[in-house]
Formats: sequence, structure tokens, C-alpha cells
Amino acid sequence: MKLQGVFGRKTQGISIEFSKGLIQINFKFVKPIQFVISIPVISILLVGFSTIFLIKPAAAETSGIKVDSTQYSVYVGHPAQVKITGKITGAAGGNVILTIIKPDGTSQENMAFVTKIGDFTSLILLDKNSQLGHYQISAHYNGAYVGSTSFDVTGKESQQTTTPQPATEYKTYQNTQYGFSIKHPSWWQEQEVLQKTSQGVLIVVLAPSKATFLVIAIAPNDKDFEGLQGQEYLNKMIESQKKDCNPPSCSNFKVGESNTYTHANGYLEYVLVYSVSQRAADGTTSDVVRIIAQIPNDKDTWLLLIQTTADELKQHLAEISSVTSTFTIFDYQKPTITPTKIVTYQNSKYGFSIKHPSNWSEKELNLQIPEGTVLLAISSPDSQISMGVLFRPNDNVYGGLEGQNYFDKMIENYKNSCKMSFQRSGSTCSDFNVIGSGKDKTDAGYETYGVSYTTQQKNPDGTNEQLMYIVGQIPDGNDTWVLVFTGSPNAVKLYSDDIKTIAYSFAIFDYNGATSTTLQSTPLLKQKQFQLYAKASQKNDVVYLVIKNTKDSSDDIYSIKLTTVNGKITNLIKIKDWNYMRLGPNSIMYQTTSSPLHSSGVIQVKLKVDSKNTEIQWEAFTKDQKSLGTGKVGTS
Repeated sequence: MKLQGVFGRKTQGISIEFSKGLIQINFKFVKPIQFVISIPVISILLVGFSTIFLIKPAAAETSGIKVDSTQYSVYVGHPAQVKITGKITGAAGGNVILTIIKPDGTSQENMAFVTKIGDFTSLILLDKNSQLGHYQISAHYNGAYVGSTSFDVTGKESQQTTTPQPATEYKTYQNTQYGFSIKHPSWWQEQEVLQKTSQGVLIVVLAPSKATFLVIAIAPNDKDFEGLQGQEYLNKMIESQKKDCNPPSCSNFKVGESNTYTHANGYLEYVLVYSVSQRAADGTTSDVVRIIAQIPNDKDTWLLLIQTTADELKQHLAEISSVTSTFTIFDYQKPTITPTKIVTYQNSKYGFSIKHPSNWSEKELNLQIPEGTVLLAISSPDSQISMGVLFRPNDNVYGGLEGQNYFDKMIENYKNSCKMSFQRSGSTCSDFNVIGSGKDKTDAGYETYGVSYTTQQKNPDGTNEQLMYIVGQIPDGNDTWVLVFTGSPNAVKLYSDDIKTIAYSFAIFDYNGATSTTLQSTPLLKQKQFQLYAKASQKNDVVYLVIKNTKDSSDDIYSIKLTTVNGKITNLIKIKDWNYMRLGPNSIMYQTTSSPLHSSGVIQVKLKVDSKNTEIQWEAFTKDQKSLGTGKVGTS
């Protein structure tokens, strides 16, 4: 939404001019400021994050980032501000993603701008409503791990000696005509405008400095966002703001964040943070940050806009957050949203059904891929989340596994699959990072093993994106059903309710239950045990391996995983026509780039290790990354 009109008003040394969707505010002590209005409340860095199958957050290591204190105390009238700083070697702009694990195990993701020299700063505001306990923060840049740190929050006043700060005197602005109030420091400039436009009413402008101001407006009976919710609502906000940013007055439109929040008074708010370069009437150009929040109130929309600079945002963040948290609507009514109809997809051939919102699209498939047979693809209305149902008959990969062993195998397989599937598609995948894993049950009671992880994908066109995967595997006798959700971390958060609805609704017509014993193959599929000839010797810190596929083998080997049982692999020598991939300090995967290792085929491997009498475990894989078998070979 934008506010339009042509009018002017002058009082108390402030003049406000409106024309063609622009507002120009002139303070006696400041240059003219122009901006397109369209608006937010700043619960700014307090994001909730919930997904399905996320149970145990991965542990973090302290490195690369820091906070200005390891302990903060909060209580009524005494908020606290956590300052996070860090440096990324070799970085040049962009954003760093900060994942914050709260004391109750829930998490949120914040974004901070990275300077041209790799520095970044972010702030978290804590108040009396913040959780008490231990917080963990980890940072990722372009999908790569930067480091992590932690701090504690208590509800009692710190024992450290501090200089008493004078209490800020607050003034209440109240408008009975439109039914709201807001408190602000008494020294802030306040200008009541009450100007109607074709799309809404600009009510009041509050300003703590010459470069920072807060505008409050309302759009009665707002049709622009009618019926929208979640990501669709946010996409509309971005589209509207981008459309209104036109050269030469506005350029370099960059979105920093778009998210849904819960206001301190319980209101649902849609928040967009972006930056632009704006050109003033005198020809000067400046970079500004705009934080826009829209609060649906029945059929109306409240809008709050903060315009500031990056430096002043840091300076005034605590004040702004405190002010906007006091925004109170006298007669708040939740927006009227027609519940999305839930529809059921059924597949009688394979015997399963699944439910999804009617505005999600579905496509029936029968696509054979190395990971299984894709039977169904479902995508969100804006295509930001995709979901697939896969079926793996006679799945011998997970036979006999349960508990942590099952999870470990899932993580190992999806890590390998990430590399190979993206190589086949012409993209590259890196920075595989497990977020969590855990057991759950569907509405029908099926035991489900869930793993969630993120990767960094580089596409053939050179673009990069971070993807989040939520995978649920349901053992069904000798078979395995796989549900996979894919999207950006932000999209997963926004669609978390829909994802849960879909995942938990999955039903199998003839469910055979999970089994903890080794899966039995039918006689037609029964194979003799796989054998691989491997010989190893060691001289000083170098291990020499000869690996040969047996003469009578009917299996071609496309990948070989080598793991040192005692010690680490410190270096290696490349093998012609075979790529290698580090899986950890003591594990490496070789993958053929041309022909596989046929029967009687031989490869020679040299590894540098930090151990003596090294023992190495090998595992061979087929073209579709199914394990052929494992074994060990010693050098002593």
C-alpha cells in the first residue's frame, strides 16, 4: 500500500508536503527527506522459528563472532541490548545469517549486512518478556560456517557496578478518532498530520533525530492485501515497494528481510526491511534503511514506517523498539481470513494418500531417480516450497537399523546425495549443515525418522541460494516412504503450518509397520555377499592402498568411501578420472568422473595420515549411491 495526495501543512517548525506518493518532511534543522510511504512496526530481531522434524539443534563451536557481554539482566523498565560483531575474511558485502537458539530450544534467524571489508554488526533487544537462560548464536555467510558464541539472560539486576541511567520520560500520543495510542520519549518531535488520501490516512510523524522518523498511518477497508497471508502477503509488500522505487529519486532497492512477527500486544504483523539510495531535491544522494510493518485489523491495515540510516538504526534501535512495542489498537480485531480448504490426493496404484491446502499445486509423477521413485510433487502457491513423495521398495540401505544408527545413515546418505545429484544437474552443492533430527509419528501413527539440514547451492547461471531440506522417512516393512520438503529457511518458517498439515496427513493403505530386524530379500533379489580386494601398507605417514573389484563381480563401483579407524587423513594424492570429496577429518569419498570400476578394475590410493598401524574401513557404492558393502583393511 502507498498513501497518495497533494496537500501541505506547517506547524512547530515542521512542514510536510505530499505529492505523487512521495512525502517530503522538512525540519528546521534538517535537509528535506523524501520517501515513498508504505509501513512497519519493529519487533525487529525477535523472530520465532518452527518447523517439523526439528528436535535436537546441532551443537555450535565458539569462533569468528562475539557478543559485547556474556550475561545480560532484564526486568520491568530495564531492557537490554545484545551487540553481536564479527569479521569474515575475504567477504565483500552481502548478508550474514545469524541463527539464535533460545533457552527453550526454539530458534530464529536474523540477517546482518556485511561491509566491504568483511565486518558485520547486529543487535538483539531483550526485555521483560524475553526468555531467561542460555542463548547460542551461530553465523553463516553464503552458506559457509563463520563461527558461534553464546550468552545468558537473567531476570535479576546484574551484580556488576553500573552508573545509574536517568529514567526516560515518556509522552503518550493518543488518537480517539482512529482508536490507538503510542508512547515515545518526550524529547522526540511529534507532528499530528491527519491527512486523508485516496488509499488511507497519514496520522502522525514521530522523530528522534534529523535522519530517523516513525510514521503511523491506516488504510481503512484495505483491498490491496485482501485475502493474502503468509509469503503471498510479504511478496505483495515487496512488489509494492519495489514498484514505487523509481530513478532518479529512488534506486538500488535491496531487501534485507521479510518476515511475520507477533507484536508485544499480540497483533500479527508483516515486516519488510529494505534499503534504497534516495536523491533529495538538492541533488544529494544518501542510503537509507526502511522498516515497514503492516498490521491487519479486521478489514483495515495499520502501517508503521521507520526510515533511518544504518548507523542511526544501531543508535536508536532500543528506543525505536521500545516505542513501537507500546503501539496499542483500542478495538483490535483479528483479520477475517477464509480458511484454506484442505484437499486429499490418493494414489491407488502405490496405495497412499496425502492432504494439502487447495491452493498448493500437485503433479503426479512416476520418475525414477537414484534415491527412489518420485510419485508426487506438491508446491506452495508462490513455488517457494516444493515437496516430493518418494517410494523405495525393498530398501536394503536401512535394513536392521534403528535409533541413532538410522539417523547417522540418513545424514550420511543425504550428504553424499547432495554432492552427486547437484553434479548431475549442473549445479554445485556445498556446506551441508545438519540442523536437527528426531523421531515423530504421523496422524496415522507411523513412526517417522526426521532430519533437517541446509545446503548452499550454486546454479549454472552463477546465482547462489541457501536451501533447507526437511526429510521424513517412514519404514514400511521392507519398503521406505520418503517425504521431502525443500525451500529457503525463511520460506520454511512461513509455511511451517502447511508443512505440518501435509506431513502428518500422509497415509499408507496397507501399512506393514517398522521393523528393527534385517530386511529379508525375496529369492529373486537375493545376492551373495559383495567382496572387494583391498591391500594396504604404510611407510612413515603415508598409506598405500590397492583397491580391486573382484573378477567374478557383477557390480560396477562408482564411489568408494575410505575412513581411518584410528587417526586422521591429513592429505591425499588425486587419482586420475576420480574426484574426491572430504566428509570429515578421517573420511573421504572418491567418485568416478568417467567409467566405473568394473570387474578386475584397479585403482591405487595414497593417503597421508597422523597415525601408525593405520586401519581403514571402506564402503563401495553403485551409480545410484546404494551401498554394495563394507570392509576393513589394516597396514600392520
